[in-house]
Amino acid sequence: MDAETHLETAIKELRRGRGLAVNAGAIGITLATAIDAGERAEMARYLSDFISRFCGAVGSIKRSPLLGQLDPENLRALEEIKGFGGEIEKLDPKDHFSALTRDRATELTTRAREMTLPSFYVVIRFFENDRAKTTARRAAHVKEQTKQLEKMFSEVEDIGRMIHLISLNASVEAARAGGESGRSFKVIADEIRSLAAKSAALIETTRSALKDEETGL
Repeated sequence: MDAETHLETAIKELRRGRGLAVNAGAIGITLATAIDAGERAEMARYLSDFISRFCGAVGSIKRSPLLGQLDPENLRALEEIKGFGGEIEKLDPKDHFSALTRDRATELTTRAREMTLPSFYVVIRFFENDRAKTTARRAAHVKEQTKQLEKMFSEVEDIGRMIHLISLNASVEAARAGGESGRSFKVIADEIRSLAAKSAALIETTRSALKDEETGL
């Protein structure tokens, strides 16, 4: 997996974890205030699923090779994300999280909203800025390549124009020569002119493709 793929994966997992953190806390409150066993069982299933998915997202983030790029602010934010994951992972699903009180659920929800969620935004912003820099570097590289290719295209076009003129002169000489020799000469001149036209068309197609690539960056 290359660096850009790692970067996209990290951003994706961070965004996923951001949504799961808040939802897990809200489901915890709903579960803690459930009015009957059926509702509590249903919310317990939801909470188990959210905890599993959130911890999976955090685990994926923790394994990212890009974490070494984080500055102190981002490392603190990451520690908050990991800490919240550790807290909700401690919740025991036995008996539909019977030990999860309303106060504890409210505490987790408040932490998710006031501390964990802002931490997600800090780390996401860092990686998105890094992605923007990567895109800018790639665009600059493509621009430089396009510049070099454009120079080469111009040189090839000059050669093509010269070949075209030579073929025209050859056609004139073929007409003057007449007979079998003139016809053979004309066939060769036509082939040369056709080759020059194909080269010009290929250059224009390549130019267009490069412009599309540069625009898409």
